[in-house]
Amino acid sequence: GVCVSGSAPGGGGGGAESVTGKLNLVDLAGCERLKKSGAGDAESGVPDAGVRAKEAVIINKSLSTLGSVVMALARQDAGGGQHVPFRDSKLTRLLQDSLGGSSFTTLIATVHPREADSDETLSTVQFANRCRNVTTHPHVNYLDANPASQQKLIDKLLGEVADLKDQLAAAKQALA
Repeated sequence: GVCVSGSAPGGGGGGAESVTGKLNLVDLAGCERLKKSGAGDAESGVPDAGVRAKEAVIINKSLSTLGSVVMALARQDAGGGQHVPFRDSKLTRLLQDSLGGSSFTTLIATVHPREADSDETLSTVQFANRCRNVTTHPHVNYLDANPASQQKLIDKLLGEVADLKDQLAAAKQALA
């Protein structure tokens, strides 16, 4: 994957604001079928078959977790208070901003027309269809470069955290 970040002055507020952006380009591996690739068979003649088998297991786990994240996000969008397991794999942690944040996100699903690849093609199309049910809410995040304004925001957020901690303590006290 490639991650490109950049920032530019501006924001239209007349102050010392900057706008930052990030572009993630991620090429997801296809689901690794051990029998088909020969990675699961040490006698298959495939070089480093054991290493490839371990890699295939890791790839499949990451893709499975990505599928779980997509399903949870789709349920959240449908009104469910679903926990989204972003932390269950490195891949989903890296994609968290793109999938569940305030980003514009585009998925390009590529398939192979060979009949021998029909299972993988169907799986890819089903995954892409599930991704259609996830909506993001893109908006521009402005950062005020003025240190006094930043400190004011930090103080405000720390106050909110303190209030939430007080509410949590009160709720725990009420349950005890």
